[in-house]
Amino acid sequence: MIRMQLFLMLLLLTSLSLTNSIRICIIGGGPSGLLFCERLTSSHNFPNNSAVDLFESRSNPSNSASDSRAYAIGGHRRLFQSCDEYSAGLSDFIKENGCSLEPKFILYNGGKFDSHITTQRTFSAALLKWIYKKIPAKNPKLPIQIKFVTKCVSVDPEAGIVYYKNADSEELKYKVYDLIIGADGANSAVRQAILTDRNRVSYESKPYPALWKSFQFEINLPSKRFSAARIIHKSIGGLSIFLPTGKMNILYFWSPQSIADMGNPIGFNKVEDIANLVTNLYGNTSIIEDFEEKANKLLASAPSNPCFVKLSRYHHSAGKVVLIGDAAHVMSSFLGQGMATSLLDANSLYKHLSASKWINLKEALEKYSAERVPENDALIDLNFLSYAIPTFAIVDILRSALFRQKTLSEMFITGGLNYQQIANKYKFWIKYGKRAYEKRFSKYSHLYV
Repeated sequence: MIRMQLFLMLLLLTSLSLTNSIRICIIGGGPSGLLFCERLTSSHNFPNNSAVDLFESRSNPSNSASDSRAYAIGGHRRLFQSCDEYSAGLSDFIKENGCSLEPKFILYNGGKFDSHITTQRTFSAALLKWIYKKIPAKNPKLPIQIKFVTKCVSVDPEAGIVYYKNADSEELKYKVYDLIIGADGANSAVRQAILTDRNRVSYESKPYPALWKSFQFEINLPSKRFSAARIIHKSIGGLSIFLPTGKMNILYFWSPQSIADMGNPIGFNKVEDIANLVTNLYGNTSIIEDFEEKANKLLASAPSNPCFVKLSRYHHSAGKVVLIGDAAHVMSSFLGQGMATSLLDANSLYKHLSASKWINLKEALEKYSAERVPENDALIDLNFLSYAIPTFAIVDILRSALFRQKTLSEMFITGGLNYQQIANKYKFWIKYGKRAYEKRFSKYSHLYV
């Protein structure tokens, strides 16, 4: 009898263990999606017999020779603290494998802070290398399948179904999951599933008056010229960013038409305009191979995110779909915090799911939204200061000197305060910036539709 009871108890425990397994799909293999995937490799309570798929529409960043659309990102204290929160040594590994420039990043007020410059793809490649280093793809304890050139077409948030296509086939495939995490960027397909929850999710979007275009060039300059990251502002409306391994990002302001009162010095309409920028910086265009071809690609390329996006919550009420990173919140790149807050999203989501022991997913997603929505809304509000008030940088420097306080950029980079706390210090200026935006820019909204 006792043996029979022990057998039944063991059978019950085995059944519960299998029942508690979870199937997760991460849509998007950028920094936030990969960081969440990395967190699973470090989890002490992630259920056995679970499975994780990660779909990324682009190619493997480790195999990309050069991504011409790569945007530069600043690696600063807040960002690296996010990396190390659950995995000690991750930030050092990323610096060694991606952020190879000296930590001297000059901001608009001339201050030098502990910051590195790299590209999103380089950062992702370093994260991917760390994941494969920590846990092989064939580890039976946690099967993680990372599939590149696999595009998410749509998501059924009620049933937990992901419809996707592989690069080698036009066949529409699907899989069923317990949890779908949308980390698929500003043009998120997963966000559309969240927006079907209209009774519970509100959506706000307004256009930015000035956008970026970006292009990465291979340049022929001595390596010593890349001993430090530098940003050089030019009156013609662009800037260049030196990157590791002899590359340079050129970014420039772009709008649908030249609008004087945007405070946006449009000057890039022809190949000659880009040639002028390169010549002013480096003497001639010969440092860039096939310059004319690459300049034409830059002119034809799509600009940065044209709108900010705010959602009242980042998950669907069915409790099977959630957003992180740019999929959850789209903001301007002017403040250089987009990737930092995306990594904070990944950490927050992991924290609440782990605390729920991966059982009460719906409650965990509600706690995640309650924590991250106010933070990211505050950051988006702070973005208004960057482009709605042209003289704000000067005002901020004077304010810092007068009251012996840190500037906005110093507060962002050095950490210590969360975004809501920083926004609280700038309540008046945020309110003023929003009024200035409505007065100056709302009449141009139709140009961005």
